[in-house]
Amino acid sequence: MVFDTTLTSTLQKAGSRVKIPPGDYQVARTAYASFFPFALGVEYPGPWFGFKINEEWWLPNLPNPVLHPAFFLNCQTIESMPLGPTWWPSTQAFDPNATTVYFGKALDWDVYSTESVNTLADNYGRSVPGTGAMWVEGADPTSNFIVDSTLQPNAHFSLAAHLDSLDNIDPYSMHVASNVYSIYPNDGYDDPQLYAMAADSIVDTTDFYPVISGKQLKYFSPDPSEYDSMPTDLNEVLTSARIDPPYPATVVLNTLLGVIGDTGNDGNAGCYDLIITYNSIRTTLGIDSIPELQVLMRCSWMDEYIRAGDANGDGSYSLVDIISIVNYIFNKPRCSPLPLCWLSGYLCRGDWNGSGTVTLGDAIQGVNFLFSKPGGPWNPIASGPCLP
Repeated sequence: MVFDTTLTSTLQKAGSRVKIPPGDYQVARTAYASFFPFALGVEYPGPWFGFKINEEWWLPNLPNPVLHPAFFLNCQTIESMPLGPTWWPSTQAFDPNATTVYFGKALDWDVYSTESVNTLADNYGRSVPGTGAMWVEGADPTSNFIVDSTLQPNAHFSLAAHLDSLDNIDPYSMHVASNVYSIYPNDGYDDPQLYAMAADSIVDTTDFYPVISGKQLKYFSPDPSEYDSMPTDLNEVLTSARIDPPYPATVVLNTLLGVIGDTGNDGNAGCYDLIITYNSIRTTLGIDSIPELQVLMRCSWMDEYIRAGDANGDGSYSLVDIISIVNYIFNKPRCSPLPLCWLSGYLCRGDWNGSGTVTLGDAIQGVNFLFSKPGGPWNPIASGPCLP
């Protein structure tokens, strides 16, 4: 069922921290149960899996969306139901007193890639512990696809994010996987491998692509001669919850799904738009924004371009940077999420003196630098991910 609706007051989603603000939305609602025809020899619809899933999809209407018009809010309420409808075969798919189950999504985004030598689904990706989020980004054109480092990201992103507060921010597990290697090496999903990934809570730690460090792809072949190389066709496996017996009566899950991009193909600009949008949506939904999110997400291309003192992120030093630092210190409005937006997502951009904090002392040092005041040096000092 799909319909338009207008909320005149905030809607608190039962069983969760999510609050949908007033506004105009398109809403889709459905209720379904898992089925696997002929599993265990049971004819259609197959044995009963023991759960009913009630699902809503919320998309803000244009022209004045409350959230972001390219992002869906997916709300699920999972009900434990030992017995199915009367017409459903009574055979159980598994022993509900002894079986752990996992709820989540496998997402094959095929983010738009402007590279056409090999495939239009060449992507980079990362699961990001500490943010609840996973992103995939398209690749830029190149005349030499064989050399991975010549393919730069193109600033077109997808985002899948488990929505919860900072004290419980991550889902059970998140994995970015190579389709060719581990998701569907044949014709369709490799079910045992997909289930193994969904149940795997161990954080990915291996960097298979050193030029863009920290991609943390566990389910990706380190041997490109056998399977593929980065960038490649990727899938995301996000397990929102693990449920152990005895099953709770209901489990409530909320997920943000959407796309965003920079039309100029500026990877850093696209990354920053993604960061700002994600934190802004979290705040709008009544969930905490994530401090230092851009440092955590690591979706920037070539972090050496992040400069201490360059508060507005334009690659140069001017009075605009000083004004931005002052606006950060006094938490001035007009950007989101406050106040880190005044420092283009990085605290170190405003930390002119390298102290690890941003104070009026940084603004004063910046003014002294710009006007070549005596008593220096007043040049910005590297800290965190920022270079001088």
